[in-house]
Amino acid sequence: MKRRITLIELSSSFPLWRGKLVFGFVLLILGFYTVSCTHQAKEKPKKSLNFNHAEEIQIDTTSIFCIIKNDSNNLVFNEGKNYKLNAKDIQKIESLLISCIDEYNKDHKEISLKKYRRQYVAITDKKGHHIVWLNCFCGFFTKNTKQNVFYVSDGGDCYFQLKIDLTDNKYFEFSVNGYA
Repeated sequence: MKRRITLIELSSSFPLWRGKLVFGFVLLILGFYTVSCTHQAKEKPKKSLNFNHAEEIQIDTTSIFCIIKNDSNNLVFNEGKNYKLNAKDIQKIESLLISCIDEYNKDHKEISLKKYRRQYVAITDKKGHHIVWLNCFCGFFTKNTKQNVFYVSDGGDCYFQLKIDLTDNKYFEFSVNGYA
């Protein structure tokens, strides 16, 4: 008949083997700990915009804003020629938009621009001024809202519009939609 040897009997008969087993186990745990601590998720480096070198700026237009031409399908301005926005223009637009919203937030329910998508329609008017109409709305872009002006009659502060004069660095005709 075969006799079973227990782990306690085995370890007592082989004290060196027991020490090596514990040592190996400790090394294994330390190895896992070291790997897990050094393999933490690295943050993506934040990109800063340097507006002194506007040609170096790359802007992702799919997530925050889209540029729509003023044409028969998207008639915002009755007069003027389409104007092609550049990176410096976008920086001015965003800066003036922030100023406008800061002014609005002093006396009204706070609007946080993080949740808004923006449609830009830009023209050059009779005086040579570059005018941009901004249509801002909550939510996300769809194929339709990237290509066509999105009009809403009500909806409250989830929808607002304004115009920006890039030539004079000012905003005007700011309006927030009402509630039904």
